[in-house]
Amino acid sequence: MYKGEDNIPQQRLPLSKKTKKWREECLEAFINISTHGVSERKDYLRSLYDYYNGIIEESDYRYVLKPYGKTRKNFPSKMRNYPIIKPIIDLLLGEKSKRPLNYTVTVRNADTVSTKETAKQDLIYKNLEQRFINKLNESGMQTGVPSQEVELPEDLAKEFENSYVDSRAIHGQRALNYIMYSEEIYDKLNKAWFDFLITGEVYTHRGVRGNEPFYEVVNPIDVDYDKDPDLEFVEDGDWALVRKFVHASTIIDHYYDELNDEQVLKLENPENHDMHSFLAFRPESTNADQNVHRSRLIEVVSVYWKSRKRIGFLQFMDPTTGSMEEIEVDESFKMPKELKEQGASMNWMWVNEVWQGTRIDGDIYVKMRPIPNQRVSLDNPSLCKLPINGRKYSDRNSKNVSLVSLGIPYQLNYNIYKYRLE
Repeated sequence: MYKGEDNIPQQRLPLSKKTKKWREECLEAFINISTHGVSERKDYLRSLYDYYNGIIEESDYRYVLKPYGKTRKNFPSKMRNYPIIKPIIDLLLGEKSKRPLNYTVTVRNADTVSTKETAKQDLIYKNLEQRFINKLNESGMQTGVPSQEVELPEDLAKEFENSYVDSRAIHGQRALNYIMYSEEIYDKLNKAWFDFLITGEVYTHRGVRGNEPFYEVVNPIDVDYDKDPDLEFVEDGDWALVRKFVHASTIIDHYYDELNDEQVLKLENPENHDMHSFLAFRPESTNADQNVHRSRLIEVVSVYWKSRKRIGFLQFMDPTTGSMEEIEVDESFKMPKELKEQGASMNWMWVNEVWQGTRIDGDIYVKMRPIPNQRVSLDNPSLCKLPINGRKYSDRNSKNVSLVSLGIPYQLNYNIYKYRLE
């Protein structure tokens, strides 16, 4: 039942008051909001995949097959699908898979220029030092350092400008190369492109699981969120969640470090599973006897939302430089007496912080805490992003459309034409 946004617990609370009960109430509040109208959206998105696969929906052709409300028996023709949509989508999928995937790590920190200049000065200094040693060795002095051929300083500086790469960018590039390979990013991006063509929506989920980074493409049917109308990406929104039905083995793979023995045992006999929820994704699965094992699927809902935290900015006099310094501290910080005597000051403010929580089988709550790797801005301490990213193709001031939805009228008319011709 939809309860409304007013039932979301207060977010401007100190961490000490964000109890286990408060965290569970936050999860339930956002899940209740999400259940409102979700079935209609899922049915629509599923129908788009059906149109791509060429599955005939009789309601689309009822006015042709039953023009007077009755079925004409022994009619010498049958409504069939003659694919128009699928070849177009498959062509775009093939073209996308041929495009190269180029990615480069760049450093945008405030000290990037100074770090580069320091490295350049050190390189030129070593060059001049070697030239000086060469001159001393030529004059007969024993420097203990062998002579080496060196370039002119101006040539060395020019070569440095063309070849310099920040060491942080090198480490980042190596890490990104590892993630691209281990997470099979190339194949997943093609999968995301497929979802975007079919539904006009695409969503990805990234984070750390079991001390390893993960990147996954989320089924558009499983995602729900809320954001400002002017925001383009889901990651900038207020909250987002992913609702999936998975087996106990998958849950243990993802949350083995969060579940106790009693909870693991409970997953073998789930109490809140819903066989119908899975079969709704498989309209062809009508034989319950053949799909009885599907009832072992368990609902897992991962929720992310923006809460509030209190941070402080401590201003104090640096005794070594004699200048005023400012550092950020958390809400547990207490002003030392000696700093207060030296004239230090503290400014407190409330900023956003992304929280997470997962509900398993309706009553098992895990990972209810701030996400450990906050995607924040160096300039704005309140600017943070959700770990779920995504966008829609054309939802500005109107209902979203996709390439498949634009081709549905042509597909239906062509099928009717072939039916009439037959």
